[in-house]
Formats: sequence, structure tokens, C-alpha cells
Amino acid sequence: MVGWRVILYGMGGIEHINNLLLERKDKFDNVIWVTVSTESNKINLQDKIARVLSLNISNCDDEIVRAAKLLAGFETKKRYVLILDDLWESCSLKEVGIPEPTRQNGCKLVVTTRSLDVCLGMSCKAIPMRLLSEDEALNLFLDVTQDRILLSSTKFDEIVNVVVQECAGLPLAVVTIAGSLKAVVDINEWEIALEDLRECTKGSASDQIFEKLKLFTIG
Repeated sequence: MVGWRVILYGMGGIEHINNLLLERKDKFDNVIWVTVSTESNKINLQDKIARVLSLNISNCDDEIVRAAKLLAGFETKKRYVLILDDLWESCSLKEVGIPEPTRQNGCKLVVTTRSLDVCLGMSCKAIPMRLLSEDEALNLFLDVTQDRILLSSTKFDEIVNVVVQECAGLPLAVVTIAGSLKAVVDINEWEIALEDLRECTKGSASDQIFEKLKLFTIG
């Protein structure tokens, strides 16, 4: 799920993520950005998404029918990234009419929120916008890769730890880089990723998030 359905919460750094996705919109057929804000009940959310999709569902009161029309609208967008910006309440993607993003359909969902409750309500891993300790970063990295056997191999042991250190405690960098390396068994590819990381570890923490995600989030 991580990498295809991502929820970010916290007060800072959100603008960088949205700007990044818009900057790299050439990687998708469509970038669909919906600013949700305080009016986040199901009907209002459906209306806001419909407007962005150029659909008219205002005359329909049946939530199931409205959701079906939104699903049909998303199908015409092919490979897209959907940004639900500033979501205040959790929601069911199916009930709203948002297709589940998967590797197969090549779509991504990014939700930004200031509330941890939203993350928990949508059954997704919460990615806080704060720096992690070395142990937290390593545990998160291994949790995302779902392959703790990496550390039992001497050839991966050192490079995994160095890659995590280069993430500089940035949770988004840890999650996205771990996701991109999850199925990689060639240590040469890990070494290339490490060199790329070392090229973008300058500047402030938010700048580092921006540069690291530019390498690994979109692709």
C-alpha cells in the first residue's frame, strides 16, 4: 500500500509535497488536486472531486449513484495522481467513489492532513512530518520493505544502514526509498540509490524531503 496510498500529517512540509507532484506531472496522464478543507463530509467531497473531473452530479442525491459516476470519471483519467489536500475527516474511498490506487493501475493517492485521527481512520500508516531517530528510521525502513531478512545478509547489512542514515531522519524519504527498493535484490542497484541520495543531502530538512522525493516518489 505504501507508495500508492500515502497519508501525510503535520503542520509543515505539506506544500513541498504538493509542489513536487505538480512539478513532476509529466509522469502521469493527470494530476488531480482537490482542496478539501473543513467541508469534508461525503457529499461535499464528492462535489469537489466532481468539479475537478468536470462532472455534474449536483442533481443526484443518491450517494451510491454519485460514487459510481465518480468512479467512471476516474477511469477516463488513466494513470493519475490524486491529491486530497487538507482532509479533516477520514473517508471510505469506495463510498466516495475513488478507485483504490494500485501498482497495476499505476495511480497514486496522496492525502495531506493535520490530524492523526484521519490517518488512523483510513487504516494507513501515518507519516509524521518530523525527524526520526536512527532506530525509528531503521524500523520504519524495514517495516516498509517487509523483509527484515535483509539484515541477516552481510552484503546488505551495511548498505541498508547507510541508506537509512542518508535519509537523515526524514520519514517521507525513508518510506519512499524503502518502497522503491522493496523488491530490489541486486546490491548494485542499492549502491546506485545510495549515491543518488548522497547527491541530495544538502540544505534544510524540507529541502531534503523535496529532493529525495524527486528521486524516489514519482516513477
